[in-house]
Amino acid sequence: MSTILLFAFLTTALYYLGAWAKITTFLWSRYSPFFTEFTECAACSGTWYGFVVGLWGWYLDLPFLGLSPARIQAPTYALVVGMCAMVWTPILAWMQLRVLHDLAQAREKPEEQAGEIKAPLREIRRSWHVVLLATDGRFRAPAHPGHA
Repeated sequence: MSTILLFAFLTTALYYLGAWAKITTFLWSRYSPFFTEFTECAACSGTWYGFVVGLWGWYLDLPFLGLSPARIQAPTYALVVGMCAMVWTPILAWMQLRVLHDLAQAREKPEEQAGEIKAPLREIRRSWHVVLLATDGRFRAPAHPGHA
């Protein structure tokens, strides 16, 4: 059970670092438009991060959902982790971005309670791509249907 949590948190952290983190702005600000769209899609990039994390888990002989790395080949193990990451990365990424967004607003307006924030939509602009973080809990990028 701890392996699934480890993999889920690793893929979500990699997604956040590769597409949103201020500390890695020097990296993601130079992406091409196609690669920007790919990295901002949590399901797309999360799948590939899951493959990488799955290969790492197979190498370290970490069991995953009953799969023993000793009995299964590395590509199959990585494929299973990658497919699971396609599901959990968008969910956890939405939660992380939502919480960070709410924390930033709470810091700006401490007199308002977190549940009563009345701020309008906040646009985060990066090159040609606009992603909307809505205060009602929706996270979407209209250019790609794979975005959560």
